[in-house]
Amino acid sequence: MNLTLSNYKRLAKDYSLIPVCHKILADTETPVTALQRFSDSANVFLLESIEGGEMWGRYSFIGVDPQVYLEIDHTMPDRAEKKSGLEALRSVYRDVKMAPTPGLPRFFGGVVGFIGYEAVGEFERLPFPKVAGSSIQPRSRLLKVDKLVVFDNVCHTITIIVCSHPSEAASIEKAYTDAC
Repeated sequence: MNLTLSNYKRLAKDYSLIPVCHKILADTETPVTALQRFSDSANVFLLESIEGGEMWGRYSFIGVDPQVYLEIDHTMPDRAEKKSGLEALRSVYRDVKMAPTPGLPRFFGGVVGFIGYEAVGEFERLPFPKVAGSSIQPRSRLLKVDKLVVFDNVCHTITIIVCSHPSEAASIEKAYTDAC
């Protein structure tokens, strides 16, 4: 899984996104203790999975340094504007060509967040939410994450994944160095 600079350069010729990974044993680390290390960071998140409502899933994901990608206020009366907001979600990785990286979980970076209940107004003809005098803010918020700490709860390993975008760096060497 460890990627050398020469392999990175070879992949950068054909791919716009290259996952750079480093795997370690989890030993005494847990997703919660790892999350505490990033508690001062904005938007850090822990995504746990449950299978069948009763069993822990295989992976736990900690998103590090995610960027706010899309935030929609669903109280705005201009439905066309909101539709274009959710349409923007489709464009996040439209032209991205990802380098194949065997051994990664299906989710190793991308967009995470929540779509508020009021977003149903994007698809159905409903009255706008009435929020006057309420502390409720009907919003949808999505984050783009390129750095993940992934706990494999079956193999008891931690994989640190950085989704590198070589074309966005000053040089391929700089992109590789930043990802490592």
